[in-house]
Amino acid sequence: MARVVVLCGLLSVAACDRGEPAAPAAEPAPEAAAAAEADEPSAPAALSCELTRVAPQIESVRLEGDGGCQVFLPATAAPGTFAVRVSAAGDSGAAAVELRTGGATLYATGGTVTLTAAGADGWSGEVDAIDEAEPETGRIVGRFTIPATP
Repeated sequence: MARVVVLCGLLSVAACDRGEPAAPAAEPAPEAAAAAEADEPSAPAALSCELTRVAPQIESVRLEGDGGCQVFLPATAAPGTFAVRVSAAGDSGAAAVELRTGGATLYATGGTVTLTAAGADGWSGEVDAIDEAEPETGRIVGRFTIPATP
């Protein structure tokens, strides 16, 4: 008799557990997806850093241009990637990036400067930096190739 009760109990559990399979999640309508994308803040427009000259200094090398952009690198800079800091003086692994625009000067607080050539062969690379205090306008980008000076 115990077997019959256990068997009936198992059958009743199996019969009760016949719930409908879960419906797949509905994909959002294209209009809803477009509205969600519109609510996300867009990346700030990048300001151009055009570097055209090299100005060696006592403890650093300054790459500068007519557009108000300056990049400060260690005096012994070699090809590689340098983390951007507000002041890179005395830091052999860091660079500083500044950009004068209108009446303001942006001082980059993050990003990188990547050198692909440095020194007697000329200077080339790219800048991708941001002044986090100016989130709407603080992105500074550029590629540069400055030939070696005789």
